[in-house]
Amino acid sequence: MFDDCLHSESASQTPLLPDTSNFLSRHQTKYYILQEIVESGTKAEADVLGRVVKHLRQKSVDDGLMKKWVVKNLRKDGYNAALRRSCWPTTLNCPGGEHEYIDITSEGKKGSSGLRLIVDIDIKSQFELARPTPNYKDLCNVLPTIFVGDEQKLKNIISILCSEAEKSFHERGLHVPPWRTPYYIQLKWFSPPQNRPPELSVRRRVRGENRAVEAGDRVVAAAEFLSGRRKYLGVDQCGLSSQFSAMRMECS
Repeated sequence: MFDDCLHSESASQTPLLPDTSNFLSRHQTKYYILQEIVESGTKAEADVLGRVVKHLRQKSVDDGLMKKWVVKNLRKDGYNAALRRSCWPTTLNCPGGEHEYIDITSEGKKGSSGLRLIVDIDIKSQFELARPTPNYKDLCNVLPTIFVGDEQKLKNIISILCSEAEKSFHERGLHVPPWRTPYYIQLKWFSPPQNRPPELSVRRRVRGENRAVEAGDRVVAAAEFLSGRRKYLGVDQCGLSSQFSAMRMECS
């Protein structure tokens, strides 16, 4: 699962040069801003990324235990690493869910808050859409498979991608699902974390809600297909209703 991406993560990335034009389109601007955010980083982030890539290459566990394996080895390297599980309940405007990630913290000097690095070994999957527009797909391709960065860096990435996702839905004549909003996406890393698994009843409820979210994505994809099919056939909803009415009259 991770073998192909690990080589690309460890290889140096050469930034793309913009076209020789007097101005950039909005999409190009977003693209280069996101690329700059992704490629920026501190030495501490680069060191952690190198360790994570090394441990994933040396993995000797199933994919389901991958995060625990990475945490265990990061602790051996001297990092204060922990496996976090964000879990939030369903509300009127937001479906419940959960997400696992790794964070690394260090104590600050003279009582100041220490450094916190967020590590997600498959961040791309958190932004996938069923039928993305080409522009949204371009932005997602900028993302690394493994993310290592601070909170602000991740929030900036979420802001750009959620903005383009909203545009992607609107271009297809669809409403933005609540699980694709910036608020919901941020809950995955910025809701109160838990160090232990939630109670069994909570896990069952959250799994059911996650399945509902996945089903919602399938419904959105089906709606996009049907909408495009109606446009292709030149038949709208009202036209179908009138045809069914005429058929009922003929049968009576």
